[in-house]
Parts: sequence; structure tokens; C-alpha cells
Amino acid sequence: MLHSYLNFYKRTSWLCALVFMLYGPNLKAQVLLNEGFESTTFPPTGWSKTTTGATGVDWVRTTTAGQPAGTSNCTGTASLGAARSPFTGTPGVGYLITSAIAIPTSATTTLTICERDIFNDGPWPSTFSVRVSTTTNAIASFTTTLFSRNDDLTNSYTSRSINLTAYAGQTIYLAFVHDNNDGTTWVIDNINVTAVAAAPEINLLGTDNSSIATGTTTTSTTNGTN
Repeated sequence: MLHSYLNFYKRTSWLCALVFMLYGPNLKAQVLLNEGFESTTFPPTGWSKTTTGATGVDWVRTTTAGQPAGTSNCTGTASLGAARSPFTGTPGVGYLITSAIAIPTSATTTLTICERDIFNDGPWPSTFSVRVSTTTNAIASFTTTLFSRNDDLTNSYTSRSINLTAYAGQTIYLAFVHDNNDGTTWVIDNINVTAVAAAPEINLLGTDNSSIATGTTTTSTTNGTN
């Protein structure tokens, strides 16, 4: 009896150690995109931008509206730079498009973004959205909207979290879209895409080489779990 128990213990302990050595490092978050617009290069390398209608909504880098220190309702660190799409008096849509992002399989992938609008009266007709393309970075490819809101004149940064796990195994582009007609300015900062790998499945064997089902609580002399 004792021999069976010790044999079972040694085998399971070795198996758990092996799983940790093989998979342990991969259980950490993998950063797929991290952009705080601190570089003077704009759009960032690999990104693109374009407009339809009025060009006044074209995205630019700003150093006066970045996420300030001590922002309690937004993730990421304080920063000087940010991306800004101004309001314009005539209809226009500004697109800021990321580089290609390969979404891994067997992982939970999340986009986080800090965003705000700038104005102090209104309301004004602006719509802010995050869209995704699974094909190209052409604006016609961004047919799926992941997040959308109208201006709310809060003038403070808010953290948004968007689950991208549905795109596992695909390469995607994200577009930050400001649809404006004499509305408000949209500012975004601290854009991050992270993937956390799912914990690996293991097949736990008894001393008779039979699989022990998940959740088993009944002991057995046959498989050494007594």
C-alpha cells in the first residue's frame, strides 16, 4: 500500500514539474502591441492613417493631451505623447490604423486603450469607434465595430477593454475611427494588446496507467489513489 502511494506521488510530482518547465514561461502575458505615442515618429512605424471627407480630422501626435500622472480611471503609465483627431466644421472621418497583429491560439487576448474627448459644451455630433479587419489595412476592410460611443464631454481619460480572443489564429488590424461633423476632438493613449496563454491540459495517470478523471474524489486500490 505504501509503495503504491509513493510510486503515485513520485510520478505525479515529476509530471507536474515537467508541465511547469515546459509551459510555465508561456503562462505569462505576451505583449503583442504597446504604443504610448512617445516617439516623434507619427504614425508609429508600421501604422497608417487616412481620412475621408474633410481632412481636418486627420490624426496627429500631440504633447499637450497625454495621459497625466495619477489618472486613476485609466490603465498605463503617465505619458507626454498621445494621438489626437481634431473636430472640424464639415463632415470628415479620420482613421488611425495599427500594424498587423498576429493573435495567438489557445490564449485570451485583450486590447486596452485610454481615451477621452476634449470640449466643454455641447453635445456635439462625434462618434468614436474601434474597428477590426481580418484582411487588409484598407479602410473598406474595417467592417466590424468592436467599440463605439458618442462624445460625452467628460474631458477625462477612461480605460476601455476589448476582448480579441474571437480572432485567435488570425492576423488583424485595428482602426481608431473618428466620425466628426463639427463635433469634438478625440484623444487616445496607452494602447496595449496582450495575450495570456491558457493553462495546459494534463493527463494524470494512476499506477495502472489509467487516466484519473478531472474532479475524481473516490480513492481506488487499482490506480494507487488509496
